[in-house]
Amino acid sequence: MSDAICCAEMMRKAARWVKFWPAYGMHKASSAREDVRRDLRRWIDFGGPGEPSEADAFLQTFGSLKEFRTLFFSRQEAVGRPIAERSASMLMRRVFKPLAGLHLNTDSLGKGFFILHGDSSHILAESIGDDCLVSQQVTIGTNFGDDKPRIGNNVKIMPGAKVLGGITIGDNVIVGANAVVTKDIPPNCVVGGVPARIIKRDGKRVDEKL
Repeated sequence: MSDAICCAEMMRKAARWVKFWPAYGMHKASSAREDVRRDLRRWIDFGGPGEPSEADAFLQTFGSLKEFRTLFFSRQEAVGRPIAERSASMLMRRVFKPLAGLHLNTDSLGKGFFILHGDSSHILAESIGDDCLVSQQVTIGTNFGDDKPRIGNNVKIMPGAKVLGGITIGDNVIVGANAVVTKDIPPNCVVGGVPARIIKRDGKRVDEKL
């Protein structure tokens, strides 16, 4: 590829992302920046090999994935963040729209959170641990009451799953597609079905009630 073509490609890339620089500036100044950096690492790793700079990673992810924008704004607006950061984020989300069908309302949200598609997902948890994944059409919330789920570390909640009520989901759990969970799940399990049952525990196939 000639130098002229390379230069033109770089200019097109820069022009594509330049409008998102204010959001990157917010990220760099934010008290949530370490959490966002851990999130970015998960999103970039999922997308395939490559080691982009922090600026490239943020601008490409924020610019192209509205799921990530929803997560980013949620972190800026979480309870306990400085009022200036929360206010600036609320204004910026009017310019850079988050994903309309994704509702994320969890203030105690661990690092490295990844949303796979995320359309039509409602995430209302008491707490979510580190390195968790939530897919599309997932509901995490209350079950005819005020109590919300507590979700551990490295949990994957697959498409269409429902996790409801004041229950505890242990570390390293996979909630299968379309499962309905209303009871505690111990660590290191895979659950599936309606109502959900344990179908794998510590790597071994089982068939156990919750």
